[in-house]
Amino acid sequence: MPLLHAVGRGVFADRLVYLLATNLVYECLLGVTLPGMLNLAFLALLIKYMLLGVILPLVAFSSASLAAAIMPVVLLEALGFSMAAAASGRVGVAWLRPARLYGQGIRRRDALRRALRELPCLLLSALAVLVFSSLLETVLSYAAESLPRLLI
Repeated sequence: MPLLHAVGRGVFADRLVYLLATNLVYECLLGVTLPGMLNLAFLALLIKYMLLGVILPLVAFSSASLAAAIMPVVLLEALGFSMAAAASGRVGVAWLRPARLYGQGIRRRDALRRALRELPCLLLSALAVLVFSSLLETVLSYAAESLPRLLI
């Protein structure tokens, strides 16, 4: 969870750039979208949410107020990553089973082109959710740094 790494990382813009790079580029595009295009989005999400299920109870047991503070960020990121997986999963399905997505009679190449044309529209909504999550995460990292006695 990048929120815990963002605390103490300098000015607001530096933290925001770090969180945007982590959420959008590394986790969303490289960690979910590319595997989704290879029809591995479910596996990528399974690993991501399994790790989250291991980390979140540790945070909750150490500090219930910190867990409550980061829960909106966790939910927004889960929504954004799931939306990105669904969007890129369409490309994987169009590549492997085009008739399932677009009906009988469509060639694999045409289905793949069509799915790739639809991908940016679907992926933009996921990226918008993750940008909002990064902004919220940046604000929370400042709150965690400036009010440590209330969160811990």
